[in-house]
Formats: sequence, C-alpha cells, structure tokens
Amino acid sequence: MQSLAQSSAQRWGFNLPTPAIADKQLEDNMTLELGSLTFEIYHTPGHTLGGCCIEVKVEDGPNHLFAGDTLFAGSVGRTDLPFSGGDFNLLSHSVITKLWPLEGNTVVYPGHGPMTTIGVEKSTNPFVGVQSAAFAEFN
Repeated sequence: MQSLAQSSAQRWGFNLPTPAIADKQLEDNMTLELGSLTFEIYHTPGHTLGGCCIEVKVEDGPNHLFAGDTLFAGSVGRTDLPFSGGDFNLLSHSVITKLWPLEGNTVVYPGHGPMTTIGVEKSTNPFVGVQSAAFAEFN
C-alpha cells in the first residue's frame, strides 16, 4: 500500500517521506498501556480488511472509542469501494460482535461526522442496530 501511495504522489509531483516501520503489530483484543492510559484494540474488518477500533478505558467516566469508518452516527462505513476489502456482512459482524458488547455510554468518535454512543447506535442504527436485518441474521 505504501509503494502505491509513493508512486501516486510522484505522479502529482509530491514527495512523501519514507513511511515508518512498525515495531509492534496490533492484534485483536490487545491491551496497550501507555502511561496512565489503557487502550483496547478491536479488529473490525468490513470497511477495509485491516480496519480496527481503539477503545480508551476511563476509570471515572465513560470509555471512548475511536471507530474510524467502522461506525458512524446512524450509519456504517462504505463497503462498496473497489480494492478496499469492503464486505458488509463482515462489517456488520464486526460491529455486532466487537462493539455492541461495549458499555452503552461509551462515546464513539467516528472518522468523520458527529460523535455518538454505543447505546444510541445499538438501539437506532438502521444498518447494524438491534432492529436491523443484519442484527437479526447474527442473533
């Protein structure tokens, strides 16, 4: 993917810096502790194959979930983009099995659009909420 980005940038006259090499691979259900912060990593493929969400655990308030394009207020990430690994069944399974078990007051920060909570989306999201066809299929 990085080599594709490099060649695309060069076509437009841009030079991208050499990408960093990860020294640790993120894995599903991995817990990371950085200082006083605790993060849970959830592999949530569907919008893309490597999609993940990161939950920040908070002792004295609601947890916070950085959802990228997995989950939006009232929607989910697109699954129809070519060469992205998009798959709606995989995305809905990811949301229903990985995100719906989180606490209802968990604040969700989507990749774009307004914030929401797990509880609101679980009860009202037309694509993956408890009233959706996708939810019925997995339960």
